[in-house]
Amino acid sequence: IRLARAPAFLLAWFLAPGPAAAQGTATYGVLIGQVKSRQLHTHTDDSEARTDVVLGAFVDVATPVSWLHIMLEASLARRGGDYEMETTSTSVIQSARVGYLSFALLPTGRVDLGRAALYASLGFTSESDLDIRSTAALAPLFTEPARQVLALRTAAGVEVSIVGGWSAHLEVR
Repeated sequence: IRLARAPAFLLAWFLAPGPAAAQGTATYGVLIGQVKSRQLHTHTDDSEARTDVVLGAFVDVATPVSWLHIMLEASLARRGGDYEMETTSTSVIQSARVGYLSFALLPTGRVDLGRAALYASLGFTSESDLDIRSTAALAPLFTEPARQVLALRTAAGVEVSIVGGWSAHLEVR
């Protein structure tokens, strides 16, 4: 009988009004995430995918339109790839890691469901590579100067109010 009440309780908790502190005009936070990437050069030189971490901070600003927010974000991500290189006797894994600094401006559509909210974003990100670290055998692949890239970013997620103005987000980009 208690297990049957648990889904109803969770549904009621998610749909209950969020705390007043969470309903301000701006929300600030930090982000910690996982990024999966690989280096693309030529078909023969492409790397295997690698997983690493992304760290950053954001501000989510409400607009006069209740469902529209503007998200500003700064993040640092380490991306790269692992290359398998053949030698005369064996196969050796070589690594490349590139640190990227990103700044994003993301208009975000949001649907509040009490303690939970669904959201989707579409906007622009400016990324600059900060440093390149690679094994000596891979250094010739990274001879181009550092550059800045403007990218289109899409994201969707769910936010759940926890307690005292704190919330957690789960997002896919």
